[in-house]
Amino acid sequence: MITRILSLAGAAVLSAALSTAALADITILAWPGGPAETALRKVVDKYNETSDSKAELLYFSRDNFFDKMLADSAAGSKEFDVMLTATYNVGKYAPFMVPIDDLITDDVM
Repeated sequence: MITRILSLAGAAVLSAALSTAALADITILAWPGGPAETALRKVVDKYNETSDSKAELLYFSRDNFFDKMLADSAAGSKEFDVMLTATYNVGKYAPFMVPIDDLITDDVM
């Protein structure tokens, strides 16, 4: 069940993110291991099979993952385009988030 939810969420994120730059390649920062990696990898593999653009997963250790995200976001890093985060940390990253409301279309949902 959690894999299905993560897969759907991943598909929505990829669709929204990739629609922003006329199918530009995209890098997703994620942590390795567990059902989240399995689900996200399946979504990215499927996307890469069916799209002219490519999504790449960039993995960073869980040990300092959230610190890296915060430091990179504050520095304006271009190392990744999308980051996987836990809901309990969303507030930390709010100052660096960009609205995607105008990118979500009926075909994505």
